[in-house]
Amino acid sequence: MSHTISVLLIDDDEDDCQLTRIALESIEASNYRLDCVSDYDGGLTAMTRGEHDVYLVDYHLGPDSGVELTRQAIALGCAKPIIILTGQGDHEVDLAAMSAGASAYLVKGCIGAEALERTIRYAMERSNILAELRQNESALRRQASTDILTGVSNRRHLEERLQEEVALAHRHGYPFSLCMCDIDHFKLINDTHGHLAGDFILKTFGELLTAEIRLEDVPGRPRAQGEASRYGGDEFCIMFPHTPAAQAFGAISRLRAAIAGFPFIYAKKVIRFTISAGIADLSPDATLTDIMAAADCALYEAKALGRNRVMVTGREACDVPA
Repeated sequence: MSHTISVLLIDDDEDDCQLTRIALESIEASNYRLDCVSDYDGGLTAMTRGEHDVYLVDYHLGPDSGVELTRQAIALGCAKPIIILTGQGDHEVDLAAMSAGASAYLVKGCIGAEALERTIRYAMERSNILAELRQNESALRRQASTDILTGVSNRRHLEERLQEEVALAHRHGYPFSLCMCDIDHFKLINDTHGHLAGDFILKTFGELLTAEIRLEDVPGRPRAQGEASRYGGDEFCIMFPHTPAAQAFGAISRLRAAIAGFPFIYAKKVIRFTISAGIADLSPDATLTDIMAAADCALYEAKALGRNRVMVTGREACDVPA
């Protein structure tokens, strides 16, 4: 038995629902299940749930528009194919349906079982092709924005995101902090254990950043999370939207302590390493260049004080190792 294709008809005319049901039942080569909804709101709810394989939407839903329903459903995440049903063939209707995101449209007076079957199949195939293209495009975007070795964002993506987040923080007045950190004596790791071991440490550090940089929920503040990027070499950058430096300090300090106390194994050899970090707050009049320079300055201050610690610029607070 062939797979059952679930169809939802959104139409305020009960006769149209019965005619569509008869047409689908007369198609012997496939199994169809038809559900009907008679109003805009019910149709929108069903379409955003995405429980059907295809949606047939009447162009006129009483005072509402099936084209607008299509547009809104897609904006809310409906990814299944949508076919607009119209009372008469019209080039403007065709353009409106396609611009809204519909896969096809059918003229009601010309809908026979064969035409309906063919259009549904075409719409589903087109939808599958577009979904695959979107997945490929998304994968390419991820590749273009990801550092291959460490798995965190690359510098290009970092610079784009920093521009966005700093502008948003200034516009809406929420806190923003930035952390610059690197691996202490990384050249010595390469010289002692080899560059493959150095790559292993970089990869491991990238994975730890991705997994560990989390911030607790604070009442009244949007949930925040650090976003890590590789700035270059063994230097990494973590931005913390909606987060003051004091809170970012706690998250980075926990990461520093965890790394300092853990023996990493590469080629049956124990490699221990530590990190140093500097954190800066975004002040109301600071530019992106200002906050990056401040975080970098705090990082070098941490190194000057003996490494394996976290410094917050402009403050004496520091994470002194035990």
